[in-house]
Amino acid sequence: MRAAPVPFKKTFWQPFWTTLKLFRTRYQIANRLVAIITDYSGDASNWADVAIEPKLEIAIDFSKLIKMPRLGHIAESDLYEWFDELEVPDSPAGRRAQLALRALRDEESGEFDGTPLHVFERLKGERLWPEGDDS
Repeated sequence: MRAAPVPFKKTFWQPFWTTLKLFRTRYQIANRLVAIITDYSGDASNWADVAIEPKLEIAIDFSKLIKMPRLGHIAESDLYEWFDELEVPDSPAGRRAQLALRALRDEESGEFDGTPLHVFERLKGERLWPEGDDS
């Protein structure tokens, strides 16, 4: 049995925004950005008055949520690029390839699955740097 969706706007967003607005009237805060990540894809029809599409040509209304694009599947090349940026060592030779393979392959089925949540869950248990490396 699937739980009914929570009315996000009334139960979370409005009370959160009201409290944050009150807090900001008392304290001057330089950074106004607040990030809340949620999966709204199942009930996108109810988000019209809460969320806006990001548009560079207009000023952002900070009382609205900004819809972020859905992440696509992660490919092996994406992981190699990420490992390069993070300077994850490739020693012994082929270590990055093994990390990428473990991150992309479902252990139970053995099939490749580049779903971002699954990839990051699998990477959570991996050591990206050798022990003793402070990188």
